[in-house]
Amino acid sequence: METAENGTLEKAALAHLGDIEVEAVVYLGRRTLKLAEALALRPGSVVVLPRLAGESFPILINGTPLGEGETALVSERMTYRITRLVPVEIQEVPR
Repeated sequence: METAENGTLEKAALAHLGDIEVEAVVYLGRRTLKLAEALALRPGSVVVLPRLAGESFPILINGTPLGEGETALVSERMTYRITRLVPVEIQEVPR
């Protein structure tokens, strides 16, 4: 069982890794197209994804699920607001 104190200790133990770059991917969806449909794509084409408007999208950090969120517009830029985090278990590496 994780307590607030344990979470603080885990964050402190990982603090020295803070400058490492990781890949963040927001997974909007996947769609299979027929080759003729793919060849017909042009600027302005719309590809319908199998998600509903307003539905949460998962975010992955180095391929590992971190949580879910929603798109948001901030100062005319598309952004991603995290709405839920997935509990992450940090395993101690044997020395």
